[in-house]
Parts: sequence; C-alpha cells; structure tokens
Amino acid sequence: MIGYVIDENNYYIDVFEILEDATQLDNVILVPPPNGLYRPKWDGNKWVNGMEQAEIDALNGQPKPPTGKITIDDVPEHLKGAVQTELDAH
Repeated sequence: MIGYVIDENNYYIDVFEILEDATQLDNVILVPPPNGLYRPKWDGNKWVNGMEQAEIDALNGQPKPPTGKITIDDVPEHLKGAVQTELDAH
C-alpha cells in the first residue's frame, strides 16, 4: 500500500510504501493526488490545488488577466515620462 505524507498545513511532501501491519497516521493519506495539481493539498476529503492562480501563472510565465485599468507601472520605461506628464495635466 502507498501512503502520501502531508505537512502541518496539509500540503503533500512525500510518498512511501506502507507495511501491512502499520498503524494509520494522521499525516498519511491513502488516496493518491491526481495529476495536474501544482501543489497538492489535502482538504480533509480530497486533494485540491494548493496554489493560487496568480502563482501558477507566474510559474508558467503567463501574464495576469487585464483588469481594465492600468497604472504607471504598466507603462514601458521609455514612455513613463510622457504618460506621467499627460496624467498630471488632467
């Protein structure tokens, strides 16, 4: 039998083979985490993704979805002076 070890925050940390006569431990889950989870976390009933979408996007190099608003930090460096001047005028 295979056991999946979780830490104190219920995140998957290790896997090992369990002997037939072993005592069940609170931090060992017998259900395997499904493929595709970036940071498997046990919610008490099932494995869930333990990372926020923004963290996943950062790992994958995905840009954040547009919010409809931009800030001066979103403007390329070589245009910041002109944009700031225009913003200050309004």
